Amino acid sequence: VVAVMVGTGDEWVRWQALAESLGIGDRVRWVGIVPYDEIGVWYNACDMLVMPSVTAPADGLNVCVPDAMSCAKPVVGTTAAGNDLAIVDGETGLIVLERDTAALAEAIALLADKPVLRQQMGLLGRLRVTTDLGWPVLAQRYLERFERLRRKD
Repeated sequence: VVAVMVGTGDEWVRWQALAESLGIGDRVRWVGIVPYDEIGVWYNACDMLVMPSVTAPADGLNVCVPDAMSCAKPVVGTTAAGNDLAIVDGETGLIVLERDTAALAEAIALLADKPVLRQQMGLLGRLRVTTDLGWPVLAQRYLERFERLRRKD
């Protein structure tokens, strides 16, 4: 398994040091910030997206979750940050308890060992984005909501 870390953050240097101290520095690629118009290359190259969000500091649903799903990639996410708004546990990916590192590792290992399951979840994730989470569907929901609000005046 090779972990590819896309993006940056306050803990970036500490994570790099941790990887080295654990003896896995050669199995982690530190990509950094990727322009939005190039990020699809990384989603399409990966086997899965892992989004181990936590509630402190507060974090909302990251756009990388539906973006990866739109590229037919399963997502391993935590119960934090709205991940469960997009990920259907056991169908489009796996949801684990926030800060449960053993469960997170187990979910990653499960998908790493089961390419057919990854493919099935990825395809269902792409379907979910298309039917439930894509911009046309969301825009229609907003319009319907605004119309209901307008009629109440």
